[in-house]
Amino acid sequence: MIQRSFKINILDDNIVEENEVFQVVLEVPEGGGSVGAQFRTNVTIIDDDAPLISAKLSKILQNTTSLIAGQSFAVGIQAVAADGMQLTMGGERFLAIIENDLSMWNHPPTASQSQRNSYRKTCSVEDNGDGTYEANCPTIVEQGVYQLRIWHCLRGIWGEYFYDGFFDRLAVQRLDHSVDFTWGVGKLIPRGKDYVSIRWTGAILSNQTGLMDHLPDIVTDFDIALSK
Repeated sequence: MIQRSFKINILDDNIVEENEVFQVVLEVPEGGGSVGAQFRTNVTIIDDDAPLISAKLSKILQNTTSLIAGQSFAVGIQAVAADGMQLTMGGERFLAIIENDLSMWNHPPTASQSQRNSYRKTCSVEDNGDGTYEANCPTIVEQGVYQLRIWHCLRGIWGEYFYDGFFDRLAVQRLDHSVDFTWGVGKLIPRGKDYVSIRWTGAILSNQTGLMDHLPDIVTDFDIALSK
């Protein structure tokens, strides 16, 4: 009897869902060997996302409706977990931006429906270490109606894998923590290794300029496409 072990990477997606089960099956041995009675096993993925931060449940601590031109201001953020409990530790990252043309979001003027044409200013976000964060926003001198948009940043990028080369027949959706694959002649998706396509969607939030040796935090709003 020969024993072998191997690792299976589980991709965390920050989505609360039921536990999932998949099977590992040993079959078609080569070199004259044979498979014994225990050739199949179930593996259960236990969901652990409930105590993690939920971008939808996290909230701003105050609602600022009017400002004085030329004065900076700050807005507090309370991080809330997916189970509804307020987080009491820091470590999360947020991107905060002020925009002044709300009509751009209702009726984007570009063919791609891009909503990036309004005047923007970026706020710095400070981690207080207790589950709260403070978005420090720069001064505004131009009169108008503004909105403050805040995104929670995840270390990963949303991938959509298709059975065809035209981004039509969706096969798999998942959060990829690294886009650095070497498939060779193997399968990219279940039952598919040729004439397939992949779309990754997200936005990169980097701490500094220069070469990146790992995937930085991802926000939203850009596309990368691959066809094979």
